Amino acid sequence: MRIERRYLDQIMEERRKRDHAAFMVGVAAVEFENAKKRALETISASELTERRLGEQALRAAGLDPRRGEYRINEAGLIGELVDGEWMDPDTRSPIQIQENGIALG
Repeated sequence: MRIERRYLDQIMEERRKRDHAAFMVGVAAVEFENAKKRALETISASELTERRLGEQALRAAGLDPRRGEYRINEAGLIGELVDGEWMDPDTRSPIQIQENGIALG
């Protein structure tokens, strides 16, 4: 015994739609992962460039980024970590450095 052809055709059409939708989900997932990978590579490259520029700025200011821990805040002030406190390298007075400062050293 067999089902009528029209039922078989409808069932197979639903299967085709489902398979196509599943295929599109896979394609979208691959595209998303590729875009995510490119975005992460861009972020990593930007962080390296920011670090290189910050180290150049420290050297230009007469500081050695290999010998201390420094941060540059968004106003351009340099802070050096001394005994757990951020200090101005010139005056040795405490300064405010936010967590999102450019970490160097």
